[in-house]
Amino acid sequence: MRLLPHYKAAAKFFNPNLNDEQAETIAAAILRSSIQNGVDPRLVVAVIACESSFRPDAVGKKGEIGLGQLKPETAAGLGVDPYDPVQNIDGCVRYLRQQLDKFGSLELALAAYNAGPNAVSKAGGIPQNGITPKYVQKVLDLYRRLCGQ
Repeated sequence: MRLLPHYKAAAKFFNPNLNDEQAETIAAAILRSSIQNGVDPRLVVAVIACESSFRPDAVGKKGEIGLGQLKPETAAGLGVDPYDPVQNIDGCVRYLRQQLDKFGSLELALAAYNAGPNAVSKAGGIPQNGITPKYVQKVLDLYRRLCGQ
């Protein structure tokens, strides 16, 4: 995997406290799951950076867990252990793929990742809740930078 060193460096950039083994495990999981699920790994890096700053032990205010900040019920539905970084990444990527397939738009998929697919469906677009629009823009801005745009 010639890309592995670049993704390892990205993980350490966003979380300098990661040791080499942790960063390599995270990078390999991002690349593997992204390829398996047809999701741009740079998008996954942007989501994880915005969700947890690449902190495997991150816990959100509403109980979200790990790198991809999966809610326990989301992780259970995906059959992953959210406390295991590799499984958390796999769950993150598969959940993102589900939202991309459901909504057919990167912006709406990111909104669904953040606020939940029901909130996006109910709002008929990005929920204007003061949080989700900023989240979508933050992820998109980082993703574009990672793509060199």
